[in-house]
Amino acid sequence: MATGFTSSLVSPALRFAANEIIMSLRKEITPVTQFTTNFTAEAVTKGTTLLVPIIYDTEAGEFNRDSNNYLTPNGSLMYAPMTFDTHVKHSFGFTANDFNLVNGTAFWSKSAEASTRAVSRKIANTVFGLITPTNIPTSGTAKWDITDKDGNTIGSEGVPLEFGSWNEKVVGTGTFTKGVAAQLRAACDAADIAAGDTILALNPVKFAELLDTLDAQLYGGPEAIRSGIIPNLYGFKAVVEVNEMPNAGNQIGALIPATSMAVAARILPVLNPKLYDEVGVTTDEKSGLAVQIRRAGNVATDDSVATVECLFSARLIQPTKIVRLVTAHADESDSSSSSSSSSSSSSSEE
Repeated sequence: MATGFTSSLVSPALRFAANEIIMSLRKEITPVTQFTTNFTAEAVTKGTTLLVPIIYDTEAGEFNRDSNNYLTPNGSLMYAPMTFDTHVKHSFGFTANDFNLVNGTAFWSKSAEASTRAVSRKIANTVFGLITPTNIPTSGTAKWDITDKDGNTIGSEGVPLEFGSWNEKVVGTGTFTKGVAAQLRAACDAADIAAGDTILALNPVKFAELLDTLDAQLYGGPEAIRSGIIPNLYGFKAVVEVNEMPNAGNQIGALIPATSMAVAARILPVLNPKLYDEVGVTTDEKSGLAVQIRRAGNVATDDSVATVECLFSARLIQPTKIVRLVTAHADESDSSSSSSSSSSSSSSEE
């Protein structure tokens, strides 16, 4: 964890809060950090577009002694244009009386944790909110807009990527078992994605069902309980709990290759730092994610407001490679609801 403040005199309380922010942030954004990420403490303005590098796995080539092909790349680095369009913030207001009525350490700990959870939820909602039947249908096409470092389109320009029936997998309503795991591996094969580079994201109910079938001492251990993540389970890159998983169309999860989504975050430039009592940046050294802290007070009323914020962007890079997991097809759900409704109506008439 690293902190930096622009103010010359920074309260120990805010430094303490910065530590609490990172500890809470690291836990909350664990599912997000499984994908292609680009996090730094660099400041950019809202609306800025940057190229985020994407590193794909490619096949290894055989060494050629005659040509000494060490300098011949086996793959090219690609980039996703990312526009920073979401300014995520949570402000916590308090008075001198509030501060006096609560133990100082507990006050900063709880307020920092509350603000961080709010910001983290907004980030996760932005990322996983993209996993919908609209963005990942079972038929249609998607635009290919991955570029090289000069902005040139990679691949056959004008040739769209096609969605297919493999973008949705019905997994049933029962508890997760090894049989379901085999179905999910088969779904990866149908979508032509590598399970070892794919995240199995589940809503809290399904994740809890999965945990109930496993020995926590062998699978995931305390991290499965604390952070909602089990690395390498069933051969997937990770199985993660996603509180923000959209439930549209009976969706309970998704198979998401790490390179199918891109996530980027920056801090914002502070144009008038003298207007604030304290301005700082705290960075999670593990993921690189940085958030900014601002605190300002009103001398006349002795009120204060502390804000945690960051600038954020998320997008689907290869939506046709994502498999939505559902308990039934949306049209089947609709018809069963209609049948149920008709039955209820008939019963009441009788």
